[in-house]
Amino acid sequence: LSIFFDEAKRLGTVRIYGDMDSNIYQLQNIAIFAIRADGASTFVRLTNSDNYEFSPARGNYVDININPGEYTAVQIRFYHRDGHAYPETAFASEIAFYPASLSFNKAVTATAHEDVYVANNITDGNRFTYYESQKPFPAEIVIDLDGVFDISVISMHLPPLMQWEPRSQEIEILVSLNGVDYTTIIAKTMYLFDPTTANVVEITLDVPQTAQYVKFIFTANTAPGNYGAQVSQINIFE
Repeated sequence: LSIFFDEAKRLGTVRIYGDMDSNIYQLQNIAIFAIRADGASTFVRLTNSDNYEFSPARGNYVDININPGEYTAVQIRFYHRDGHAYPETAFASEIAFYPASLSFNKAVTATAHEDVYVANNITDGNRFTYYESQKPFPAEIVIDLDGVFDISVISMHLPPLMQWEPRSQEIEILVSLNGVDYTTIIAKTMYLFDPTTANVVEITLDVPQTAQYVKFIFTANTAPGNYGAQVSQINIFE
């Protein structure tokens, strides 16, 4: 499946939707190729082929992270595999493209974590792994973008699973150029994470903010069970 763009696009993630009404678990073996926006005319491999899980528990879609860059076309290759979990024919109901998150694989520090729910899960590109802080509040997360950027959009995620009950978390967001002096850009606000909308909160800033370090201070979580701060991914975009 090849998709050609009218103009070059900055990409970092390819999202593939399966059958959104499906109630069964299926695997597809997929690799991503693309044409770079540097005058190239042939597709080059961006990811090796790998198995991706399409299941109702995971929203029947997958996110595939690619090397961030500008591309004029993307090609998605589906490979045949034998086994009861693989379909007879490839399927995709919709393809979406997202720019590279400035926070992907960047250094992150946070308040002490519960069990295996470590801070590195926040920037690993996998929305099904998550960070959970120890109590009591507040809990702090700091992401080092490893460079100065004008940030415009911040998205915060919990695992996109229907068994996660809706919860609101109170969060303040601050930015810094040196990791010492911080300025609040979003005052304490209660944000609803709702599994019916994929447990994602997206914030578009009125004015882009120049920053290298972005700090998130969690002061409440309404989830049943007396949990600390919980977040699976924080994506930051220019």
